[in-house]
Amino acid sequence: AHLENDGLVVIERYRGACVRMVSEDEALEIFETRGVLEPYLVRHAAAKATKADKDRLKALVKEMGEAFDGNNPMAVGRSSRKIREEMWRISGHQTITQLLAMLNTKLIRFWYRTVMVPDRASSIKRELDAAVEAICEGSAERASAAMKRYHRDSSAALKYALELRSGGGDVA
Repeated sequence: AHLENDGLVVIERYRGACVRMVSEDEALEIFETRGVLEPYLVRHAAAKATKADKDRLKALVKEMGEAFDGNNPMAVGRSSRKIREEMWRISGHQTITQLLAMLNTKLIRFWYRTVMVPDRASSIKRELDAAVEAICEGSAERASAAMKRYHRDSSAALKYALELRSGGGDVA
């Protein structure tokens, strides 16, 4: 029932639970929604980050940089998720954090497509580096602007991946 409520499964009479596939249009909406929520959260993170929080973010950025230097876009994507989730935690905004976690759960198959788009790993690294730097300096405005760019690029990567797929090609 909880999974059905989160939109992850559909309960069919006499058949039980089936995994619910997210449509391409719904994925685009989810990417757009994240693009509104996360810039808001990083403003809170910039205002609330302690020295320990900043040190943790810097360590995660270093991990992402190593993945990038190793030419491993999947690892860059996984690192970006860790960085963003740490920002969510620092923000202290539980409601938006829960919404983002639920939305991200629906995007697994689309996430893979976007992270493999050419130059997406570079964009992820550039914008998250900027967001973390701004949080560490206490600049809510710059952190929010970096996350807006991150999500603009993320949505563009998804649209590109979907175009490739509809044209008979695929990113991966």
